[in-house]
Amino acid sequence: MKTYFYKQNPLKEQKYIMYEDWKPSAEHYTFITQPPRDWIHDDKTGLDYLYWAEFQNEIKIAYVLFKGSSETKDWVKDFEFFPKRLNLFPGTHIRVHCGIGEQYLAGRNQILDFLYQEKPSVILISGYSLGGGLTQIAAEDITWHFRETTISAIAYESPRVWFMSARLVKPFIENKLTLIMTWWDPVVHLPLFIFGFKFVGKKIWIGKLNRLIPVQHLWNEVVKNLMEKFSVSGLTI
Repeated sequence: MKTYFYKQNPLKEQKYIMYEDWKPSAEHYTFITQPPRDWIHDDKTGLDYLYWAEFQNEIKIAYVLFKGSSETKDWVKDFEFFPKRLNLFPGTHIRVHCGIGEQYLAGRNQILDFLYQEKPSVILISGYSLGGGLTQIAAEDITWHFRETTISAIAYESPRVWFMSARLVKPFIENKLTLIMTWWDPVVHLPLFIFGFKFVGKKIWIGKLNRLIPVQHLWNEVVKNLMEKFSVSGLTI
């Protein structure tokens, strides 16, 4: 088992999430929010993302991670939820959450160029909050480009991103994307369903209906809810 030390707490050794451990859990969530490598930052949009490739048991694995909101630009993008058309694959003009779509485009070419160059056998995608919204778009886009590649995406506590486009993206990501959502996390209920925004993917609810405070979107609360829902291995308790 590979381990590494978090920069936030250099005395705490943590598990490095390998391909066989890629499933929802408190460990997985901690790994993708505090990864063992530095985030890549786009000054214009505020996008923070990360990608790398490595061999595990002679299988080439690529990781693609997206960070949650951490600065003013991110919060601005969170609330820019007017529909934006993205031609993610030819002729579709899929409509998505404007702010999140614009952030994704800031890193899209770099991510796709990297994946085409590395040609991994497995692509693992994940993110939290704003990063979870980016994960949803990336999962659809990457799946279209790498249809013969094993792809698994996990989005934690993310907003809705698809505007009246569920039928177009569902065939690509329905079985590849898992959405982890806390009942009373306000972020997972935005933008409102009545505005035309939808989720696509397998939904797993965590937390409790009678737990309203502290704010259920806080990092520590998500960890607590994940530990209650899943065992260490990521299996539902």
